[in-house]
Amino acid sequence: MKKFFMLIIMLMAIFLILPCCKNNVDAFTIPDHPNDAIESSDGIYESYGINISAASGLLSVDLFTDFDGYHEVGNWKTYAADLALDFNNDGYFETAFGLDQFSTNYGKLLTNVTEWYSSTDRKNMDGGAGGNYSYIVTPYITAKAFDTSQYFGATYNSSGFHFQIPLTTIDYSGRTNVHWGTATCGNDIVRGTVAPVPEPASLFLLGSGLIGLVGVSRKKFFKK
Repeated sequence: MKKFFMLIIMLMAIFLILPCCKNNVDAFTIPDHPNDAIESSDGIYESYGINISAASGLLSVDLFTDFDGYHEVGNWKTYAADLALDFNNDGYFETAFGLDQFSTNYGKLLTNVTEWYSSTDRKNMDGGAGGNYSYIVTPYITAKAFDTSQYFGATYNSSGFHFQIPLTTIDYSGRTNVHWGTATCGNDIVRGTVAPVPEPASLFLLGSGLIGLVGVSRKKFFKK
């Protein structure tokens, strides 16, 4: 019976330690429903999800989308929406990251956001006023009023937008509400909450402790 008990503990320890050795990162994913975008005839507004990870003092964000950051629908010019972030989980998005390559806020972390442009605001600002367009009305499209901005840069490739920011610049606790309209027309909204998973270091210590427990048990067993 003791041997069976020790075998179970060993297996638990192995399952805890192996993931830590493979990838020392807290990983989160917010998937988006496929084929849910309100598309133009070109079909370019589809987004697929957001990956967020925290490791080595950096928050890494990957936004997977077909939208390249600019598209004209009739007279309406659409751009990439800002990523809205709620780090303190109070239901208001007080942080933004600028993804519009044509804006001075591109690649900047915007903090203490107090006001947002909606998709309707951007429609009227960007040439779509008075036009008959299909789009999603959403309040969090681009940051309008904020206290501070800090440039960290962003990149775009065939999979979407990508950026990193130091964890020391945000009030990051792991659990974060996220909202992204993809484009300023809000034609594919990706939103959700990322929640922390156990830290790899903690899992490693727990697994090591279980292995140590097995070793002590075996030592006592053989002494008998």
